[in-house]
Amino acid sequence: MTDDKEHWRVTQAHRAIDDLAAELKSATERAARTCFEFAGKKIAEPSPLKMPQTSFTVRDPDAAQKVADSLYAADKETRQQNVAILQNNQEIKDALIILMENLGFSKRKRTRRTPRGKMVEEVSDWCAHLYQIPTSHTSDIDRIYKEWCDRIQRRRDEITAEQDKRKRESEERDRENKKIRLLVEIGLKHGQTFNTVCDAIHYIAERDKYLKLALAMQRTRGDWSDGFYRVEYALDGFAMDTDDDKEIFREISSFLSGEERDGRCFRDCKWSYDVLFRKGNPDLLADLSKLMEFE
Repeated sequence: MTDDKEHWRVTQAHRAIDDLAAELKSATERAARTCFEFAGKKIAEPSPLKMPQTSFTVRDPDAAQKVADSLYAADKETRQQNVAILQNNQEIKDALIILMENLGFSKRKRTRRTPRGKMVEEVSDWCAHLYQIPTSHTSDIDRIYKEWCDRIQRRRDEITAEQDKRKRESEERDRENKKIRLLVEIGLKHGQTFNTVCDAIHYIAERDKYLKLALAMQRTRGDWSDGFYRVEYALDGFAMDTDDDKEIFREISSFLSGEERDGRCFRDCKWSYDVLFRKGNPDLLADLSKLMEFE
């Protein structure tokens, strides 16, 4: 009976040794396969991107756009290369973790309680080192490129606004100088001194009854909100020297007595302001037309 028990113990011991040897062989084979998976691979740092490290200023929008496009193109290529680097690092990291676990090393070091009473698990030192392998990389180059392009466009808009302002100011100066020269020219021609265009127009119109009436009719056509007072004033001094003058007076006066007043009547009637302008003195009409350009 004793011999049977001893034999059974020996048999169990041999069986345990065989199981342990088999487990060790299996672990060794798994480790070997894992090593084979990342054999020849090396951990690498991703290349830095240029745009996040660049202080971007915009003076010349075209030059700035070229710089932005060039850096963006270079960083996109670098980002693509980094994808391959980070993927390689991830594969090495995963393989090393599997290797260490197959060799019996635990990822978790111990469990501890925080000051707030929460239980947390700390990773082993070897695992913590592996987690330092770079496997991700933040890339904001798309956002940065858009911000740069927006800044360039704003600068373009500012330059355009400045150019438009200078152009307007230059045109206003030119117009003012032309107006002054015209007032001097017409003043010398008529032996007068005019301070304003309005003064010169009034003087010229008073020299010709047709021009005076035509001008009043035209301005009333543009705005009759205050009535036909301009036309009434022009007709008060309108001399009827010819049959045409009498017909002109009768037609234009007829519009003043109507209950509904519409300034367009002076445009559409027989003796419209366009017709009356042509009846006026050509030389005075030429001066009046030049002056009216500066009203």
